[in-house]
Amino acid sequence: MIELVVIGLSVVWLLAGAGKLATPRTAATFLTGLFPRLGISGATVRGFAVLEVLLSVGLVTPATQRLSAVASTVGSLGFCALLALSYRHSRGSLACGCFGSLTDNRAGGPWQVVLVAAMLCGSVVLSLATTPTEYLGLYGQSIAVLLIVVVIGGRYLRLRRATIYGESTGKESL
Repeated sequence: MIELVVIGLSVVWLLAGAGKLATPRTAATFLTGLFPRLGISGATVRGFAVLEVLLSVGLVTPATQRLSAVASTVGSLGFCALLALSYRHSRGSLACGCFGSLTDNRAGGPWQVVLVAAMLCGSVVLSLATTPTEYLGLYGQSIAVLLIVVVIGGRYLRLRRATIYGESTGKESL
């Protein structure tokens, strides 16, 4: 049963990180809207995205599982705070970019609240588990393949959308 918690948390963190790696602009815009003085850039969002991917891998590795579960708990609490702040600030009208181009989610939507609450509960349960799960080798390999597919697919979809709608890809100045 605890393996399902590990896999579920790992998948959510992986998709969040991979989506932001592929298309960080929406998340950067969302965070800049909440914290205008910080001037959060795409590079900052990519840094967070890398941490999310590392957290995903850490959750399936026995040696780092407990530390990753605690980090997942802290991250989930942070997301709860962001959702509350976003709801207060804009009544959920801002696209948060939590999963990059994978979804067109609005911050504070009902499904997002349920997801973050489930992440928080799962993280706490995993943090309190007495022993780490065994290494989920095949799952770890599947994570790598999924990450590659999501990042490449996200970039393709962004370029495809830019071609269709005449949007800037940021490559014109090269």
